[in-house]
Amino acid sequence: MINFYLVLLSVLPLGATIPANTKHGSRFEVFKNGTFFIKNVQLQDRGQYLCTAHNRFGSDRMVITLAVQTEAPRIQPPKTPELSIYLGKTVAFDCLASGKPPAQISWILPDRTFVRDPGTIHTVLSPMSLLQNGTLRIHSANFSSKGDYKCIASNAAGADTVTYQLHVAALPPSISEEVQDTVIIQPDRSMYAHCSAKGEPVSLRNRRYQMGRKDEGDYTCHATNKLGKDERKLSVKLGSNAPQIGLKSQSLVKVKLGESVKLSCQATGEPKPRITWISPHTDVIPPLSDKYRVVDDGTLILKKVTLADEGKYACVARNSAGDDIKNMIVEAELQEPYINGVRGKTTAKLLAVSYQTALLDCRVEGKPEPKVWWLTPYGHSLTPPYLGGRFQVHQNGSLELRGVRKTDAGRYKCFAKNHLGELLEALSQLTPPDQV
Repeated sequence: MINFYLVLLSVLPLGATIPANTKHGSRFEVFKNGTFFIKNVQLQDRGQYLCTAHNRFGSDRMVITLAVQTEAPRIQPPKTPELSIYLGKTVAFDCLASGKPPAQISWILPDRTFVRDPGTIHTVLSPMSLLQNGTLRIHSANFSSKGDYKCIASNAAGADTVTYQLHVAALPPSISEEVQDTVIIQPDRSMYAHCSAKGEPVSLRNRRYQMGRKDEGDYTCHATNKLGKDERKLSVKLGSNAPQIGLKSQSLVKVKLGESVKLSCQATGEPKPRITWISPHTDVIPPLSDKYRVVDDGTLILKKVTLADEGKYACVARNSAGDDIKNMIVEAELQEPYINGVRGKTTAKLLAVSYQTALLDCRVEGKPEPKVWWLTPYGHSLTPPYLGGRFQVHQNGSLELRGVRKTDAGRYKCFAKNHLGELLEALSQLTPPDQV
């Protein structure tokens, strides 16, 4: 039988001896097989450990030196150590540190208060708290909050520090709306005057008034703080000056396909009403585009009318006193079909490239909406939408032929028909170039 003993040199007090299968305190234990176990290694555990084994025939021993690795704290440098905030705002100072063992975070405040425990901080400065991750947060800065905030990260291997410098400033008030304005409203209606201000801090008031004749006059909005003030004056006038649109009886306008049409919307009011047009798809019509133009008197010009342009158009006249609406219905006249913008039969020649794609146009207009179909040189009738082999007829009537061959040469005829008439367009002699 062999007996094991562990003698700790310069580690435990007086070089304590720990027999096998024995514990020493809460962190040290020697197992039955002689293995020495240290729980939660500390920096002070470094040093020499002597293991001895003996029986009645003799003894042996072994010295083991334990080195405990450590790393001094390093604080992640801040993006900027100098911060400026406005009075009453919140600011956070980060203090993220690495190290072995993990660093203990503490702070020294401008009034020399030392803070280590997370939670709310009671100080003569503004309200602040220390978070679990070491971040120091000031909840509502005041002028006493300015100064240096020093973070200390420390462990058994050393320490690191970083200092933030905080400046607290105030911003004089500035009202965003126009300095002076005039508004005309109808009697017995409510008025809300906007008055939004920038500043740190800022104090202002908005009020809603029930307006009567005696309420006419000038109203002033004041914005103030310790650094100054700003104001906005609003002149209120009462009167029945809401917009009125004339000729509301003109509700139906008929137009030929492909032509332009004017929709009148002349309105009176004070101040001068602003005219806005709404399309049948409930979209706001821009003042100028490829399809529309709104002239100065409010008239809407609708260019090159198609079936898609039919529907109800709404003219809205609005000013500060109210609004008025006029609805007009645009309807295309009944019309026999025409193709590619030309009335009557047309012919066209198309020189194709072998094994490439040829596109034969057949853009049809008419009311009622015409039925469209193609007749190929082989006598096949194709109606949109059609997709078969190398042929495709698109929804807009165009015929697409892919991989053109010599045998595709010939006359391709497009037909368009409604109950008012029938139109034929012949696209003659589709010819691959090697037959020219």
